[in-house]
This record gives sequence, structure tokens and C-alpha cells, in this order.
Amino acid sequence: MENTGASGSNNINKAKKTGTKRKIPIDLIENKNAREVCFSKRRKGLFKKALELSVMCGVRVQVLAFSPSGNPYSFISPSSSSSSSTQQADLFLLSSQQEDDLSRQATELKAKLETLKRKNENLKACLKGTADLDKADLTQLLAMKENLQRALGI
Repeated sequence: MENTGASGSNNINKAKKTGTKRKIPIDLIENKNAREVCFSKRRKGLFKKALELSVMCGVRVQVLAFSPSGNPYSFISPSSSSSSSTQQADLFLLSSQQEDDLSRQATELKAKLETLKRKNENLKACLKGTADLDKADLTQLLAMKENLQRALGI
């Protein structure tokens, strides 16, 4: 005989469910690495849903998202009048690869920019201490040359 009382239903609710989706709390993920991984996975899912919406409803969809580290990612649906859904899916995959490449390039450019900023600051610091070049003698000019080379990392 089955127990249909309140305690029986609690036991059913407490049983471990497998193979089902669990609801997770929608709060900021504290761990930075976990946040980056979550963003990457959810971004791909978001772009996939945007493509599906575009194909199924025949609408143009644009999504712009910035990662926790500030890198931009975008999805723009291809025009539905000139291509089939498989071609659109291929374009989506290609655009994902291009976005990854652009993201990598953006990171490299940010690093180069920081290096150039440091060199610029070093040069400014070297030039602040220099007097009028016309009045400098050879030893002062050689010292300035060494300082500038050191500032540039040459």
C-alpha cells in the first residue's frame, strides 16, 4: 500500500534527481575563473539561441556582450533571404571562430598598448631632466642617449 501522506511526498522531493536540469541561483559568481568559464559557455548558448530565433522567425538579431575582462563579443544574424539555415549555421560557426580570433587579437593589442604607455612614461621622465640641447656638451648628450635607450628598452 502506498503512503500518500505529507511525509511520503517529502521523501519523494528529497530523492536525488539525475538527468534533470537544476536551477542555479542567479547571483554574481565570486570566483573570477569560474565567472570567465560561465560567461564563455553561456555566451555560446546565447548566440546559438539568437541564431535559432533568426532562422525560425525570419528576423535579424544582434547581440553585443562584454566579457568580465572587458572583451567585446558580438553576434549578427545573417540575412535570411539569401541563404539556407545550414549556410546560416556555417556562418555562425565561422563568426564564432572569428570572434575568438578577434578576442585574442584585442588582448594582444591591449598588452602592446600597456607596453607603449610604459615606454612613453619612461621617455617623458627622461626628457624632463634634460636641459636645452644646444647648450649640452658631448658627455651630457651621451648620457641622454643612454637614458633614452634604456627607457625604450633598446
